[in-house]
Amino acid sequence: MGCVNARNTFFGDLDDALAAEWMGKLKSQPASGWDDTVTYCGWKDVPSFYLVGEGDQAIPPPIQEQLGGMAGSKIEKCAAGHMVMLSMPDKVAEIIEEAVASFQESGPGIS
Repeated sequence: MGCVNARNTFFGDLDDALAAEWMGKLKSQPASGWDDTVTYCGWKDVPSFYLVGEGDQAIPPPIQEQLGGMAGSKIEKCAAGHMVMLSMPDKVAEIIEEAVASFQESGPGIS
């Protein structure tokens, strides 16, 4: 079983050369483990951020927003597809820097 159109689903907002590079690295995800019980959820203890890719073809943006909201995450949005770390690395770095700054402002208990 595999993704019907992995190129567009995962790498639709990448140029052809970069998409081809990452298509060559793509592997099937094992079916095992999806029904395991989660024993620890870090987002319960540490503030979290969720970057919604508004062009994501794998996980619809409204579902991403719902998931981020359920975790109490600060939700940010960008025009990227599913692999925002590849198509918009500067945006990802900006969100990480914002998260670090907010953690530092939170004081003791978050390191």
